[in-house]
Amino acid sequence: MHKIVRYLFLALLLLTTGGTPLWAEETLPPKLQTLADEAYRSYSARETESFFEAIQNVKEATEQGMFVTMFIGLIDLKTGHMAYCNAGHNPPLLDGEFMKMESNAPIGLWPELEYAGEEVGDMHGKTLFVYTDGINEAENVHKEQFGDERLRALLKNDLGNARQTSEAIHKAVEEFVGEAEPSDDLTKMCIKMN
Repeated sequence: MHKIVRYLFLALLLLTTGGTPLWAEETLPPKLQTLADEAYRSYSARETESFFEAIQNVKEATEQGMFVTMFIGLIDLKTGHMAYCNAGHNPPLLDGEFMKMESNAPIGLWPELEYAGEEVGDMHGKTLFVYTDGINEAENVHKEQFGDERLRALLKNDLGNARQTSEAIHKAVEEFVGEAEPSDDLTKMCIKMN
């Protein structure tokens, strides 16, 4: 018998220490490595406070001098409802427009800060694109950045399914950068609900 999946859990985190991102090959604090799994289990159980529990867990796991930007969300695949919280991360794009959202700070800067959750009523027929600043801040040999406007313009077009959209953005950034040394990773996540 097949289990029907009802919820899609999304999380994109970037851990920074002293303003310098820590890459995947570097060792993260052990507690931080398990947070996505813990948050997922909370969401799978559909616990109401799981957003804020997950953020609190990240706060507690960050070491002094470190902070985390994070976009975390849960999409109900039946109704299309998406609950999310953005903690200092680049604003995602929804159908090629930057989402207007609470200006929550990165986790770890102010331990007492309360984070505000938000929602989108129905994600059906919409395209969500979440990314790190390695995309919009990618530089070519002339030190020009790829930029928010170029990213927005690309995502206003139908670039295909989620994988094709992600690949098209990746290719556009690489072509823009050209012979310049890559200065950051190109982490991204695209969700399309039909």
